[in-house]
Amino acid sequence: MQREREAIESEFNLNLASDYNRKSQLLGSLAKKNHPVTKFAWGNIRSLGGKAGDEQEKRDSEVHARLRQFREKHYLAEAMTLAVQSTHSLDMLQEFVVETFGAVPYGNPPKKTKPEITPDLEAPFNTTEFNKIYYVAPVKDIQEVQLTWSLPSMLNKYKSKPERYASWVIGYEGKGSLIEYLRKKVWALELVAGNEDSGSDHNSYYLHFSLTVSLTEEGYKNIDKVLEAVFGFLHMMHHEGPQERIYKELKSIAETKFRFAPEPSPGDNVESLSEHMHKYPSEHYITGSELLYEYDPEGIRECLSYLQHNNVNVMILTNGHKQTYDLKEPWFNTPYAVQDISPEQLSSWENATVLDAFTLPEPNPYLTSNFTIFEPEDDASEYPIKVVKHSAGELWFKQDKKFNLPRAYIIFHLISPLIFLSPENACMLDMLIGGWKQQLTTKVYPAEVAELSYSITPTESGTGQGISIMVWGYNEKLPLFMETILKEWDGFEESFSKDLFDAVKDVVKKSYYNGALKPSKLHKDIANSVIKSTHWTVIQKYEAIGSISFEQLKLYSKQLKNRLYCRMLIQGNMLKAQAIDTFGLVQKTLNYKPLIANTWPHARMAQIPIGEHFLTVESIDVNNSNSAITQHFFCGLASFREVSIAEMIMLMFGESAFDFLRTKEQLGYSVSTPLSLARGILRFSVSVNNQEDKNSLSHVDEKIQEFLLKFYNDLKVMTSEQLEELRVSAMRQKMQADLQLREEANRNWEEVYTEEFMFDRHKKEVISFFFAVFSSHCSINILSGYL
Repeated sequence: MQREREAIESEFNLNLASDYNRKSQLLGSLAKKNHPVTKFAWGNIRSLGGKAGDEQEKRDSEVHARLRQFREKHYLAEAMTLAVQSTHSLDMLQEFVVETFGAVPYGNPPKKTKPEITPDLEAPFNTTEFNKIYYVAPVKDIQEVQLTWSLPSMLNKYKSKPERYASWVIGYEGKGSLIEYLRKKVWALELVAGNEDSGSDHNSYYLHFSLTVSLTEEGYKNIDKVLEAVFGFLHMMHHEGPQERIYKELKSIAETKFRFAPEPSPGDNVESLSEHMHKYPSEHYITGSELLYEYDPEGIRECLSYLQHNNVNVMILTNGHKQTYDLKEPWFNTPYAVQDISPEQLSSWENATVLDAFTLPEPNPYLTSNFTIFEPEDDASEYPIKVVKHSAGELWFKQDKKFNLPRAYIIFHLISPLIFLSPENACMLDMLIGGWKQQLTTKVYPAEVAELSYSITPTESGTGQGISIMVWGYNEKLPLFMETILKEWDGFEESFSKDLFDAVKDVVKKSYYNGALKPSKLHKDIANSVIKSTHWTVIQKYEAIGSISFEQLKLYSKQLKNRLYCRMLIQGNMLKAQAIDTFGLVQKTLNYKPLIANTWPHARMAQIPIGEHFLTVESIDVNNSNSAITQHFFCGLASFREVSIAEMIMLMFGESAFDFLRTKEQLGYSVSTPLSLARGILRFSVSVNNQEDKNSLSHVDEKIQEFLLKFYNDLKVMTSEQLEELRVSAMRQKMQADLQLREEANRNWEEVYTEEFMFDRHKKEVISFFFAVFSSHCSINILSGYL
């Protein structure tokens, strides 16, 4: 029991620095005393009776007895639901279920399957403590305001889901939205509204509806005006009332999303089904959480009626609070201060002006109406083929013949030698992408809610440094969506304002600082600076960003798109002619020139000298006991045979490492053993995230070495039968088919991105496994010698 307590304590310590968890625990403590929601929502060694000194044995006995009581009270057949998914026959599944669960007891008397909502449990947040302003000290360098209302549970209104209508309108980011107004004022960059799909946010007792605004420095200075704008927008919603047109649009999007949703993994599927069996009637187990069945304007009005100025909790996360944080939440030790909502504030919220800028969402032009699946063309290939190649770029194309969905992926890499010439250039790329996305938001938000998605990311690996852009979703309007994204960059220098530059610069700088706070992220960043030929750490970028000016960023953007090379993959429900036209839009929109000869930016791996090398970095947050240690092992250039051997070893290696380092030695909750192949170089590593005040890094380092020696010796005594079992497991993994178009497209893109173009890699690896590795070449001595 103590071992499991230690594991729970380790997990809790890893999440201590989560501002989201700290907010949630503090919010729960504001409910009525002795209500279940006020309890500690996690678990640690203190809550589970550990470290009780001389009375530890007595405490262990008490905890064990409480666990048995809990099991006997709740582990009953009538309180459970069960979902099972398998390729076995229904008769065989029934045998499995009876054999495995047939002995689960039935209560005497039978346990009630629904909680009884007694008067003392109703409206748990109807307290004076809830309706106040809380200033909370965050771990990260962030500034945000969160407004939370506690509504009655709406689980019984699942057919109409009025809370989804409210969150949709408030969280809308298109023209006339609340966030569009706040962004134009440069008071906020992000807004999220609604409730989490979790028991702590929506259950039989209540529904928490939250509106969270990520503030800029200017926004925090004008927080009173931000809150007035929020309540002004809510007044507009109350005045306009429910709109059936908006509800029908929501309903249509939900139905389309459900109709073409990729099949979930069996584990995720049975987990959600077993939960839904507690909430919905049998005919809606599958669809109850996804679809909207009926328009209920009165239910929407009732939902909106709870979003008032006089029943709200306001939580402000900032390190800039002028007063002392004189209180501390006991479980996460979160410093905070409490302030009554003044009569002046209540009056300003109640009488907030409905601004002319506020409107309800307009009809969505990106909704897909054509779901036609194209017939395979005569030259449709099993693998992507290069259909365009010239000095400005190349296009690889694969028409989908397998998944038969009206979806497509457009993935392309804009390569430039200017990307990472210096830490300043790396900072300007991050700022350019941040500003680009901010200016895009209002224009592309309707597309995103219509299930069209995009990502823009900087790339420093592969065969060239640059910007990677991916757009995916229903294929009908995907090229239009891509063109909208590129047009925003084309006009960036003219539309980007100095105020937005200042806000984006501040956000990017804070992201560097926040990225360095977590030891597990910092040590990976430092390791990349050693392994990669060009990699600027967040610390280097944090030091460089201060000198970058508004004019510098605009000049950088202009120079960056002057000369490019576009490498693109289009895969899915599109015809070759459509794909070629889409590829042509990139150069047409950006009007760039080809790269000059000999300026191609090659990403290289550093050659690590033979021997042992050590790098130790002090954590930024010296008060955080969380630490991280990774041992990297470089194996050099690897053939198919060597990769196959390594992958087979790692099947055992990861499980053995977790068992030894995490379960038995209790060194840390997080243990990982990734294997990677980059630029032909094979390497694997062992990482442990631990608490320094529990296990020193030198102790963890020694234990990793002890594990490696043990694993090496275990390999040497493997039997032929064990080796054959390992071989079969490895073969099965390699032969698993892609279950979703995304998986196949990402795998093919990896071949294009790395310029290896081995689209049949899986087949060749299987052949390598079967003939090269497991024939006369294969022996246990090779395996142990390779390690």
